[in-house]
Amino acid sequence: MDKLQHTFLRYAQITLGCALYALGFCWFYAPNQLCMGGFTGLAQVISLFLPQIPIGVQVLLMNLPCLLDDKMKPRADLHPIRLTVDRSLQPLSMAEMVLPPEDAPVCVRDFVRLCDGFGDDEIYRVSSISEEPGLRRVVQLEHGMATLADDMLPALTYAENVQTILKRILSYQTRIRWRVGDVEADEGLVISAIGQTQSIYAALTSLLDMLPPNLCWAFDQTKLPWKLHLRKLPEEISCEGRLTRNISTVRVTRDASRLCTRVFPYGCGQGLDRVTLTPLLGREYIDAADTKTWGIAARTFTSDQIMDADTLKRVAERYLERHSQPTATVQLQGIDLSRITGEALDTFRLGQRFRLALPEENTVLVERIVAMHIPDVFGQPGRVTLTLANRQPALSDEIADLLREVNASKLIGGKLTELTFRNRATGTYTAPISHPFTLDEYPSVLSCVMRMTADNGVYIQTILVDGTEIPYSVWGKTQSLDALPYLRRTSTGAVDSGQHSLLMMPTNPGGFVTSVITLKVIEKMGT
Repeated sequence: MDKLQHTFLRYAQITLGCALYALGFCWFYAPNQLCMGGFTGLAQVISLFLPQIPIGVQVLLMNLPCLLDDKMKPRADLHPIRLTVDRSLQPLSMAEMVLPPEDAPVCVRDFVRLCDGFGDDEIYRVSSISEEPGLRRVVQLEHGMATLADDMLPALTYAENVQTILKRILSYQTRIRWRVGDVEADEGLVISAIGQTQSIYAALTSLLDMLPPNLCWAFDQTKLPWKLHLRKLPEEISCEGRLTRNISTVRVTRDASRLCTRVFPYGCGQGLDRVTLTPLLGREYIDAADTKTWGIAARTFTSDQIMDADTLKRVAERYLERHSQPTATVQLQGIDLSRITGEALDTFRLGQRFRLALPEENTVLVERIVAMHIPDVFGQPGRVTLTLANRQPALSDEIADLLREVNASKLIGGKLTELTFRNRATGTYTAPISHPFTLDEYPSVLSCVMRMTADNGVYIQTILVDGTEIPYSVWGKTQSLDALPYLRRTSTGAVDSGQHSLLMMPTNPGGFVTSVITLKVIEKMGT
């Protein structure tokens, strides 16, 4: 009975709120020609020129989903009984429509333009349809970025800035639906990575994991090809929630299962030959900056991909950055009051930093909105469930994510240097060609990518770096390989700063023709 009363009271409050909103609009905003935001404000402007069309009808039509053809032109309006939207920074945003049987036919992989009721108008693709003949159709949709999962990306090796990498990745689309838009990453940010054969979408997800956590994808789908932006998330607090005002329920989950204030990292090798922190620190572990608050919570990890103590230390520090504090996830239910108040702080937007005041606990939480669940765009406009948290990888993905960072020789704020060698003469070679080089000026080498451009077609050959053969199959016109694992090292595991050798050996007479060899060296700057 208590539950029934609570439910009745909630819906009574919703009804009263909607009535007050309608009265305020009809008696105050509209008569005084005060424009609100979003579609309602746009409808007010249109009504000045087309007064015969009621504002309510305009708002409804503007919010209706639209079925699109392959050129993204409107094909038919849809009239959902219910529309649910789940928006998130990562992974893909999703939606669900319940359509009446008499509505326009919808097929799997059709495109639909949706408005989530918060002013965000984006294109989704139908992923599945469940039909009850004569009753209804339940249509599942995924964001248009899912089209990038249709094409495969070959294994790439690169050491370039973020914008260049994005252009390379998107160039492998079979049909160009996306192109690079604004890239707000630091121009000096160089990413060195060895990719694997995967979908374009998976490659973009991996790239985002390598970038600072204040960067996220943004989209412009007004016309083809769509623009994929890489934008910085705002750091200032731009929205606020309070219980009994615009927030009805709050649930805060604090999780210390992944807390780590002391980590014992281990690299490649066995027994006494295993790479540890001992040569650098005199001990096998590294502590977080603050161990007093949470005490000692020790963890360990091992990666055979880490070949020196300096890289091991960098990875351990990154690990502690992720785990030195308990994770906090906040879920809250509320309503966007900005349509009534016109206040920016009452507006909920994905990616914003949100301030939540809890006076009864004498607490103020500031977290980023990472997910928005809009349960009923038409039936309960403005009502939303927000998830607040810092971007954290799933626990099951933690080890894989860490290994990806190690294998990518990830570097933020590094210096890129190119060493170029050209074969001494033009013609056909049967003898080995040597390119000696030194790294005296680069004491902290973190990446060394070898890029070869053949002048005349494809040639099979053997390539040795410091006497170790680099495995590969066939060189194309242009191809890249990571030379870092094959560079000679000191007893501490660091790259030797002395002379190194690059030897190209034909496997048969006339094995290769004039080529340019470029070594892209990334060195660490500062600590």
